[in-house]
Formats: sequence, structure tokens, C-alpha cells
Amino acid sequence: MIASPSNRWAGPAIAGYVYQFDYSIKRILGSSDDDQFVIEGLEDIDITDINNERRAVQVKYHEAARFNGLKSLRDPIKEMFFAYAHGLAESFTLHAHYEASQNLGTSLTTAEVMDCLTERSRGGIRRYWVPLNEEVIQGFADRLEISQGPDRKTQRREVMAMIGSSTDATDDECEHLLYPTALAVIAEIAMTRDVRQRTIGRQEFINKVDRRKQLWSGWHARLQSREQWVRSLKAMLRIRRSLRATLVRGLCLDGASLNDGGLQPLVHELATKQFGPGALVGTKPWTIICSDSAVALVVKRYLVQHGLSFNDGFEWLGFSATLFEIDPVVTVNKPGTKLVHVSHAIRVVTLDSLRNSGHILALDVLVAASGQMSEVAQLVSARDYVGSDSLTLDEINSIIRSSS
Repeated sequence: MIASPSNRWAGPAIAGYVYQFDYSIKRILGSSDDDQFVIEGLEDIDITDINNERRAVQVKYHEAARFNGLKSLRDPIKEMFFAYAHGLAESFTLHAHYEASQNLGTSLTTAEVMDCLTERSRGGIRRYWVPLNEEVIQGFADRLEISQGPDRKTQRREVMAMIGSSTDATDDECEHLLYPTALAVIAEIAMTRDVRQRTIGRQEFINKVDRRKQLWSGWHARLQSREQWVRSLKAMLRIRRSLRATLVRGLCLDGASLNDGGLQPLVHELATKQFGPGALVGTKPWTIICSDSAVALVVKRYLVQHGLSFNDGFEWLGFSATLFEIDPVVTVNKPGTKLVHVSHAIRVVTLDSLRNSGHILALDVLVAASGQMSEVAQLVSARDYVGSDSLTLDEINSIIRSSS
């Protein structure tokens, strides 16, 4: 007799993951800019605050299961208790939803923790807290928070509202663009092997999620003539002052730029006219982010040939993020209004250096082709974005000159 196929429906498991990811989005958006989050860390989401104290949060979603007292919490409480006993985190949260919104309470007493960690079966009684003393159990109870989660649809509405308030987006933008992107960003982070790449802060997360400006630029380019579009882009950037000289500005170059005749004039513009002797005090140097070492070599060779100093964090020796982030040493004129000398005119770095060092490059604005953004967004945190996949380097140069 042939056995009937098993029921492979994974609906509850998928609902649990989506609920967990929604909760992660909610915690990130509702946090301080100083907090750092690890997705799939010690628990489902770990939160480290400005004082370097770590809270590990486990999320459970049981839409069709009734809460059956402390034994329903045994497995997640057991994992968190062992983590606390080994000193892996300072505090813990269990965020759980059960059928019919039964009251879980907000904390456990020492006796309740001991009861929860005591399993009775036909084979006898197993006390998971033995041989630890009551002082350790009390410490865990004091640091355990139980959060009763809403149902999946209610939490989804809360997430949508938080995305809207964090990005000033409309309901339609949240539902059809930003929320699906946020869910994909969290899922992608969760699947990353390197824990450094699973760490993210609030502003970096928002930057990854809110891609309306990139999409606007691409759609706009397709709806207008090229000349009209570039002119409109320049006007918009001037009004928004997106490329003003006091911002930390970055330009991403890929291999296609090597065949673009506008590469050398653009590099020269950034390293001489945009920063250096004659620039106003407060002006900041540009950063060129190269897709690979071949692009970086061409850029650096041009700078050396023209006597223009640059800071690349000593990439040829292995790259130092600390040295790369050092501000240029400058001297100013007697009125104190203009630069007379700078220790470096521009910064140059490859994506490999950022990737291998785990350093997230913080910029105010990034100029790049939209086709580059999927990888660049993992390594560069920018508050604003300028670009489209159809911009030539001459057009970028023109936009920068007119908007700075």
C-alpha cells in the first residue's frame, strides 16, 4: 500500500516569520537613532542601546493555539534563561500572541520562573534551573519582560502607520511600495551569515526602505525628454540643496565609467573645484566609491598624475576605516573664510574594502546609478539619493556643478 502524501501546508510557520519581521520593523522604527539591532542574533531580534546594554527579544505567534499556563511559555523562557545564566544579554523580552488574546501578564515572579522551568512527565520531574541558585533565577525574573502582541492584521496596521510617520509617505506608498520593501530588507538581513551585516540602526533602515526618490528619478527620466529631465533634476536639487558643499557627499562609479569620456573631468571637478584651496570654510571633500579595484586604480592614477592628494584608508595595506574617516587637515586665510591648504582633496574607497572591513560608510547624499544601489545600499548609509541608471558622467558633472 502506498502511503498518502503528508500535509506540507506551511501557513502557520510563514505567518510566524512574517509576524516576527513585522515586529522587528516596528521596534526599529520606534527606536532611538543610537540603538543598534541585530536580526536573528541571540534571539529573533537583539537591541543594544547607547549604554551598550543588550535586550534579546523572542517573538512567538500562535494564532490557532490557546494559552495553557506557564508550560506554554516553557520553551522560549528556557532558551532565554540559559542565555541569561551565561551572561549573553542583560535583559529579555518575550513578545507573544495566542488565540483569543488571552492575558499573558507582563512579568514572572521567581516562583513562576521555577515552575515554568519544571517539566513533569511520566519519566519524572525535570528542573531546568538546577543547579543554579535562587539568586540567579530572581535576577532573570527581574530582567524578563512579557509583551502581549496583537493579532497579525492589527500589528500590520501599526507597522504601516509607523512607516508612514517615519517617511512622510502616503497610505498608498506605504502599502504598495515601502512596506513590501521593509519586509524584504528585514528578510534579506536575517538570511545574511555575517552578524555584522545583520546589524542595523533606525536611519540606515529607513534609507534602505524609502527608495521613492530613486524611483521618481527613473520614472521622470522616461516621461520627459533627456534635456528637460536633466534640467528638472538640477532645479529640484537646487531647491532642496541636496548637494550643498557642507554635506558629506559620495559618488559611486562602476566599471562602465571606464569607457565614459567624462570620468577624468568629473574626478578633476570633485578634487579641485568642489573642495580644496579657495573653497569656503566648512566645505567637505567628496568620496568616490568604486565598484572594484580596476576603477579605483584609474581614479587614483589620475589624482597622482595631477598632484591631487587623496585618502583611501591605505587600501593597499589592508584598509583602515579609522584612518579613512579622519577629516582633512586644513589651513585657512587670515579672514578665516576660505581654505588655503588641505591634507587631502578627496576620498576614494572600493566596495570590497567596505565589505571586508564591515565598515558602513555614512554619507549625507549619494550620487549613483540606480542599478548599483542594491549592493551599495548594504555598505553605504545615505540620507539622500541622486541619480538614475541613464545618467552619463558628463551629466552628473553638470548636475554637481549647478547644484553645489
